[in-house]
Amino acid sequence: AEDVLYTYLRSLSMLDFYTAQEYSEDSNVVSTYQDYYANYGIEDYYDDFLRKQYKYALTTLEILQIGDTAVFADGTENVTVKLNMIDLTDKDFWLKDKDTLFDTLFNYKVYQDDDTKADQYLYDYIYKLYEKGSLPKKEVDVEIVLGKSAGGGWLVTNDKELDAALGYDWGTDIAKFIQDEYQQYELKRTLKESLDKGDD
Repeated sequence: AEDVLYTYLRSLSMLDFYTAQEYSEDSNVVSTYQDYYANYGIEDYYDDFLRKQYKYALTTLEILQIGDTAVFADGTENVTVKLNMIDLTDKDFWLKDKDTLFDTLFNYKVYQDDDTKADQYLYDYIYKLYEKGSLPKKEVDVEIVLGKSAGGGWLVTNDKELDAALGYDWGTDIAKFIQDEYQQYELKRTLKESLDKGDD
């Protein structure tokens, strides 16, 4: 079971989904990745960003330790795995560029009236930082379930916690967080510029 788990996780980190599917049954991670590409090519920049972020998170997976294993009467094993991966909870890495970032977004959204251009700029900014590999990683514990196949071999049968960690399903992703922060900036700056014009 442990060998199967190692092979499965290594395959995901190398984007080798053929092998990952050979060692799993109804994998949530594989399904999520396939869903991202099912409509690939449609001009939705946010979905495209989420796809790239999920793909990048997969490539950062490192197995640190196989932890506790709970064994059940039906033969399934619930294994806790400690992983190292990109820290999708980090909300501070962009602050050094905040002034430039917000000024550019304001220019695109307000002066050019082009929200799509602004959104694409933000998503590209974040993903380029991912590609540089300079963002922090974080240790996470996920539980993965393994069971016996009809042929008697082990298969990963439940990887929902891993899928949730890769997609940061329980929190606000960094793109939405920055956009929310920017909205406050835009309101204040628009009001200030409006008052300044009134003074003139």
